Amino acid sequence: MFGLGAPEIIVILILAIILLGPDKFPEFGRSIGRALGEFRSMTSDLTSDLRSAYDDVSTPVKSAYEDLSSNFDTDSWHDARDSDADEATYDSTADGAAEEPQKALPSGEQRPAGRRPGPV
Repeated sequence: MFGLGAPEIIVILILAIILLGPDKFPEFGRSIGRALGEFRSMTSDLTSDLRSAYDDVSTPVKSAYEDLSSNFDTDSWHDARDSDADEATYDSTADGAAEEPQKALPSGEQRPAGRRPGPV
């Protein structure tokens, strides 16, 4: 408990008896006990409220997930995705890449479209 051993607890109790006196020490112990009991009951109430709220939310989500996962055929999805990838051709302008601007040659002619500039 907080790294306190038996000798430390005994020293604290002796100091409490000296400071509070033998008459008020039992009252102090009772009030501390009541406060700890109240704290435990409040934390258990909060924990149960949070668990019930979690269950209220998680139950419909879990059932919806199970319904979707039972109706979803992953094999056919993977097959369809793979066949789409085989048929697709790569177009550099289709993925959002900007087309390079045409540069004039030293003679004033334009390069043909679609060709990358090379050594002149």
